[in-house]
Amino acid sequence: MQPYINNIEKEAMENNYFRKEIFTGTHMQMTVMSLDAGEDIGVETHPHIDQFLRVEQGSGIVSIDDKEYSIENNFGIIIPAGSKHNVTNTGDTTMKLYSIYTPPAHPVGTIHKDRAEAYNENLANGIGNLASRLLNLGEKNLDAAPVIPEMTIPDDWKQAMEEFRLDRACDIVWRHSGGLDVEIAEKEPFKLIKTDPEAAKEILRGMLVKLYTIARILNPILPETSKTIKA
Repeated sequence: MQPYINNIEKEAMENNYFRKEIFTGTHMQMTVMSLDAGEDIGVETHPHIDQFLRVEQGSGIVSIDDKEYSIENNFGIIIPAGSKHNVTNTGDTTMKLYSIYTPPAHPVGTIHKDRAEAYNENLANGIGNLASRLLNLGEKNLDAAPVIPEMTIPDDWKQAMEEFRLDRACDIVWRHSGGLDVEIAEKEPFKLIKTDPEAAKEILRGMLVKLYTIARILNPILPETSKTIKA
């Protein structure tokens, strides 16, 4: 593996993609990002990844676990694993920044031309991985599929869709997915099944119901991924 040696400020300032991977090692990754005026990254939660961000140009707000902080050029931000977060460009100029993830968060060679492309890919990959983990656990440890309740849709998601705010609807799907991922990490049903099978099975049933709800609200955004989960 070759080392990365470059002028990172110049690389960040010259980047016009929403996100571009520039180095990925065994334990860390660096990307550069560009946010248009008024644009945000989108609400994210990385259960197992610590993240560092540095602003090279622009000003805005970073929200971490629902608390907001003002940021501007030359500011550094460290987001601990498991924290819900977002960065919004509230200034009049394009925000340029770079990000370091430990461990890596994106495939080598990732280039997202805009936020929509990044969101669709992240949703599909993130929820696909989450669904695979939970469905495999359920298949191995449950005698029958859990009872799925009547159609329940989060009120904030319904409002976002009624207002044609697809970006906000995506954020809500991502928030539910991230919350379920954090719950798996905290409750560890894959370990609990060895010491308290009944408790683990009850936790798994609840998680699978939440996963089905995610599939329901994902359907208008990524219908194929939603269909795969519900199948």
